[in-house]
Amino acid sequence: MNSSIDFKAIFTASPNGCVLLTPDLTVLEVNESGLRVLGKSRDAVLQRNVRDLLVDILPDAANGLAIELSASYARVLSNNHPEVAWLPQAGSPGRYWKLTHTPIFDPDGQLSLVATYLTDVHAPAEGQAAPGLAFGAENSLASDGMPAAGEGKPSPQEGKAQTTSRVLFVEDNEDLRESTSQLLEGLGHGVTAVANAEKALVCLETERFDVLLTDLSLPKMTGAELAREAARRYPDMRIIITSGYGRAMANVRGFEAVLLPKPYRLADLKRALSGQ
Repeated sequence: MNSSIDFKAIFTASPNGCVLLTPDLTVLEVNESGLRVLGKSRDAVLQRNVRDLLVDILPDAANGLAIELSASYARVLSNNHPEVAWLPQAGSPGRYWKLTHTPIFDPDGQLSLVATYLTDVHAPAEGQAAPGLAFGAENSLASDGMPAAGEGKPSPQEGKAQTTSRVLFVEDNEDLRESTSQLLEGLGHGVTAVANAEKALVCLETERFDVLLTDLSLPKMTGAELAREAARRYPDMRIIITSGYGRAMANVRGFEAVLLPKPYRLADLKRALSGQ
């Protein structure tokens, strides 16, 4: 590789916005185009946690977007796969920001950075469905690169779940546990979130839950073992099991459960919770 190439100069001059984050989602660097998109000075952006920054730059009416964007970052950290989000541009009808969160690894295969690329996108051609807010890996988008119709952000009237449920959420990844809990609460559900199956069993003994939402891969007792025990004790409880490993889902046998592959979109989660 030509060592004389000035990659920092290329990063700075790029017409597309780019924000570089550390694995704990602290802003490490942002180029000039990115600063224009964010509407902030460099000093107001660097060394801030991206969740706090999102709450700051989005209006109060769009706090739900900050929660959902945080959830998309958590999935990047959990699954080590890119995530794509489409965000309508405030004050510019028919224009969108395409946000691509891309994990970057060091030579040892360890996550070293998350790069968010911000691309200005025009509305689709007349007759095509306009994208709402959608999240997921690249291969979960429609073939034309736009979010599939009907899978955008819900309207304010649809944002809350019509029937509030008590959800026991089990996830050992701290970032994903926090962001998904916020997302569930934003949908109108009451949430108790724990890191492992053992804590979940204690909760089941002391509280009533309508839904068990658990990751399949948990330390010690697996999500499948937890779900099987919950189904035995509480046959009316709805059970949802998530996993980033499709083959592992074949191990879920002997009880009724909804299988939700990772990464999942907001629409996928809503369908699983509602039983549609």
